[in-house]
Amino acid sequence: MIEVERSESGGAENREQLMDDRTRWAAARTRLAQERTFNAWLRSGLGLMAFSIAIARYITFDPSWLSDLMSILFFLIGALMIVLGYRTYQISLPLFDTEGGSKIPTWLAGTVVVLIILLIALLLLFNAAYS
Repeated sequence: MIEVERSESGGAENREQLMDDRTRWAAARTRLAQERTFNAWLRSGLGLMAFSIAIARYITFDPSWLSDLMSILFFLIGALMIVLGYRTYQISLPLFDTEGGSKIPTWLAGTVVVLIILLIALLLLFNAAYS
């Protein structure tokens, strides 16, 4: 813990500086917590997408369309989790912006997510068509 030296002239100034430092540190901790939460959303969404690929590849049900439907459903839920996590992150980011940190442009992140979703969807459809 930081100790504050007490002197006749600068005691109040040191306390104010310490309070400012603690406020900045709290904001930085909050920002890191936001990023960890976004990473958890991303990790969960990617896990559901990977599970959908496993369903499409290795699990077959008696009506063949049922495994395809389950695969597509898990894939869409995973994609929705990623989009909602990113949206939540973008909404909460300006509330605790410390030191003017850099943000990913929304158009770039959206484009990357859409391209990844389309690529995986095409792979799933290609796999379902030729299995």
